[in-house]
Amino acid sequence: MRQQVYALHAHRPGFKVVPRSTSYVEDMSSALYCLAPTGGGHGKRQVLVARFGCIPVPITDYVMQPFEPELPWAEFSVPVAEADVPRLHTILADIPPQRLQAMQAALQCASRHLWWSSMWGGIFGEDGRYDAFATLMELLAARRRHPGAEPQDLMALDPEWAKFARCELGDDTELAAAALALGQQGNEAPVTSGAGGLCTYGFDDNLRKFAPTPFCDASKSGQYGIPGGAVCDGAPNIAQCPRPWQ
Repeated sequence: MRQQVYALHAHRPGFKVVPRSTSYVEDMSSALYCLAPTGGGHGKRQVLVARFGCIPVPITDYVMQPFEPELPWAEFSVPVAEADVPRLHTILADIPPQRLQAMQAALQCASRHLWWSSMWGGIFGEDGRYDAFATLMELLAARRRHPGAEPQDLMALDPEWAKFARCELGDDTELAAAALALGQQGNEAPVTSGAGGLCTYGFDDNLRKFAPTPFCDASKSGQYGIPGGAVCDGAPNIAQCPRPWQ
């Protein structure tokens, strides 16, 4: 598939399709649309490009994307069928500016759901409240609330999941008030670990100018840095694991 895209579009004005790039981060950060074909398996570029603000263009017939269909991928990506690769340039050119802006706005939230920030560190100083681990926990909870429901119907059936999926939980003040309310009801208050963004385990110094996120200090924070995700492995109640934003 990559070879076909290269053969058909490598020399097309406005496209950059190259066998190898020495400016990968710059490319992702400056392009409007980024190709996300299958690779070594299902592929991971849809996650990488989304985190840098580039609209993913998945070309993956019969392959679901991460958390699809519970997350509405059509709102923040441009899926292209393999048979339509020759028309890729017209498909992208026909997208009106209003839809592009809407997809970019939706991607700001959706990209956070795709990255395992609380396990492997953040990129843009995020705290992990919407990361892939939290998304998995919320999705399992929604499925438990609606057993037997079709996955694509959860957004309409479950207001809690819809609010989380659109990153509308509110700020830390709202979360703190909710925790206080739990305590006033006689329930055990959630364990807290302090507010602040996650550190990163990235090894590319070139990322610093795009994502000035501090590197994790393994000597102080242990293998996984700030609590979350993998730190909860083996916990009696994984749903009560301390989260970085609490």
